[in-house]
Amino acid sequence: GCRAGAGENGQDNKYPSTCRAYSSEADMFADEDMLFVQLCGQAYYESEACRAHMHVIGAPVYEGNTTFDCVPGTYKAVVVTHKDASRMHDMSQGDKDEDAANIWSGGLMADQGTQFTGLVGQKIAINNFGSFSGLVALANRVQIRSPATQVVQENIFFHPEVVVTGAHRLSCQAVAERKADVCSVDVTSWALIQKHVPHEIEDLVIVGDLESAPAPPFLVRRALLDAHPT
Repeated sequence: GCRAGAGENGQDNKYPSTCRAYSSEADMFADEDMLFVQLCGQAYYESEACRAHMHVIGAPVYEGNTTFDCVPGTYKAVVVTHKDASRMHDMSQGDKDEDAANIWSGGLMADQGTQFTGLVGQKIAINNFGSFSGLVALANRVQIRSPATQVVQENIFFHPEVVVTGAHRLSCQAVAERKADVCSVDVTSWALIQKHVPHEIEDLVIVGDLESAPAPPFLVRRALLDAHPT
């Protein structure tokens, strides 16, 4: 978590000047200086510490998500692999135009009719086990019904080794560097990576998309609401 601090000449700085490392998620949400956060909806509902200290006040509408057929207030994830993994996207692009291909990947778009059969036995990279877009939505799609935290033990679809990266961008990097075969990344993160560091995904291809879900909510500290009721 980050805190706003004093800027030059002792003036308040609206930008964070210090960051804190927490030993646990519970400690982070218990920190009274943690006033506002955006969090994966899956993590919110699974975290008692978060629900005890934070309250949902709304969710964003990402303009770019409409490119991926998301209705306002929702988002989804796309499933990504290396473009050289030919068995993952052995269907032709058909009549898809160049603009569509560039939206979906670094220049290559797989047929959206694929049912992810090529993912069997592949090593997956995830940002964390509690992420809806990074794991849960994909696990649901391929019918891994065990709890997310037990996917390694009860996984019968993917390779038994799961690469935990800590961030969607790092999951993409893991696939690009062939440290993993596939990852699931939310479309907002994908669009930001494509906009700011497109070279990181130029060797990646989207092989399908997953179910839509409510966009990650904005949360505010409950004590702040109690002190300033509306």
